[in-house]
Amino acid sequence: MKTKLRILLIISILIVIAVAAYVYFKSRSTENASSYSYPLVKVALTTVKQQVTPRILSSIGELEAVRQVQVSAETTGVIEQIYFQSGQSVKKGQLLVQLKTNVEQGNLGRLQAKLKQAEMAYHRTKQLIDSNAISRAEMDTALADRDMTRAEIQQLQALIEQKSIRAPFSGVIGIRQVHQGQYLEAGSSIANLVDTQQLLANFTLDEQLAARLKTGQAVQLKIDAFPEQSFSAVVNAIDPMVSKSRTMTGQALLNNQHQQLKPGMYAKIEIQEANLPSLVIPETAITYTAYGNTVFLVKKDHNTLTVQRVAVELGERHQGWVEVQSGIKAGDQVVVSGQVRLSDGMQIEPTVNSLEQTSSSQAKAKL
Repeated sequence: MKTKLRILLIISILIVIAVAAYVYFKSRSTENASSYSYPLVKVALTTVKQQVTPRILSSIGELEAVRQVQVSAETTGVIEQIYFQSGQSVKKGQLLVQLKTNVEQGNLGRLQAKLKQAEMAYHRTKQLIDSNAISRAEMDTALADRDMTRAEIQQLQALIEQKSIRAPFSGVIGIRQVHQGQYLEAGSSIANLVDTQQLLANFTLDEQLAARLKTGQAVQLKIDAFPEQSFSAVVNAIDPMVSKSRTMTGQALLNNQHQQLKPGMYAKIEIQEANLPSLVIPETAITYTAYGNTVFLVKKDHNTLTVQRVAVELGERHQGWVEVQSGIKAGDQVVVSGQVRLSDGMQIEPTVNSLEQTSSSQAKAKL
């Protein structure tokens, strides 16, 4: 019996010692944990600044000649002679194609003889009317015959002129579509004629940008065929109606004196707006998420710096900088690198931001 009591006493003492040891070491680990401080996250910062930045509207357009037409036959006939070569430069009024006029010339000679006879008859009746030898009605008939013959001659001369197909304006004639001896119907195409001294660039913009597009704005065009060159133009017309696709059409006029550009070419169009002051930050400060664009805004509490994720609305982008329309203000500090390791409320340690200094100097040099 005494042996059992002794064993129970020993077990009880061991349990008490174990509990006391657990409590002791637990309290020591808690103290150590509370005294341990996690290292601050090192990030690069930049200051939100207000500066004048280029504002550009971008679009894609197609070039069109100011004057271009499909030269066609106005009347039927057989081609007697062709006076141009494909791709040739022609002047306004230059004869391009001559249709045969044998029949019309014969009829013209007959009518001219008839007119001469009608004029003689009219003069005789006019002399006789003075002596009351004929009636007034006979003189009126002679006058009508003369005038009708004159009208027939004018009509026939117009038809003969239509058989001489001429260039309506100066330009470059396209590929010839007819051959000598070919019979043409009225409206048959001869060739395309294009004046490429000036070109139009037709483009579209979203209707939301309607207020920003104005006539007289400077335009820069980039053409794939001339990647090293930029062509200047001016907005000369804006369609007053918005299409069903919710876009508006604009037109820019450019000189093409060297004949480099061709109608039908596609162009990348940049429309220069007035430069206005705006808030800008480096593009690297933006964090793109499924919920929108955000930045980490720096908050200062005494000597402690923390970050807060803030949603921002962005505007134009230019040479590594982006315009911020809402969410932050001038003078705020935002994180430009190291965002991957951040979350709301975390403490940070700023580093020297060489990126900001470099980007700032480049931007000022280019503005």
